[in-house]
Amino acid sequence: MRRRGFLLGGLLWAGGAGAQGMPGDPDPRLVAAANRLALAYVVTGDTRLDEISRQGLEGLSQGLTLRTTVEPGPPVAIDLDRDDLSMLTFLYWPVSDTQPMPSPQAYVRLNRFLRSGGVILFDTRDGDLAGTGAPDASAALQRLAAPLD
Repeated sequence: MRRRGFLLGGLLWAGGAGAQGMPGDPDPRLVAAANRLALAYVVTGDTRLDEISRQGLEGLSQGLTLRTTVEPGPPVAIDLDRDDLSMLTFLYWPVSDTQPMPSPQAYVRLNRFLRSGGVILFDTRDGDLAGTGAPDASAALQRLAAPLD
């Protein structure tokens, strides 16, 4: 998995090296994420939830570094309506009831990401509440995931 992200990131970076800062050049944070196998998360618009996602993936990255040979870089926040997903391999998507639907173009990117071997981990964050009658995010998950192939 690391080799795929490294090679793709390296090829895209090398292709734009002569014209840095030009339109169409890869986003430097995404190139760095591909080179370091950084974990990425979807920005939901809820600043509290986005910070929890960042901190959680940062802790997971530190755990991987301490206990395995994987040494991920810092987590990367992804705006589905703007960012190119082609250099990523893993995307954490915290689901909330208030999260706006991504644009149709974002779903094109997401479907391309999935077809190329990318993995999305949807987190409804309600696993410990199952069977208690507490609200769950399954309807929000179904709504967000419905346009995916």
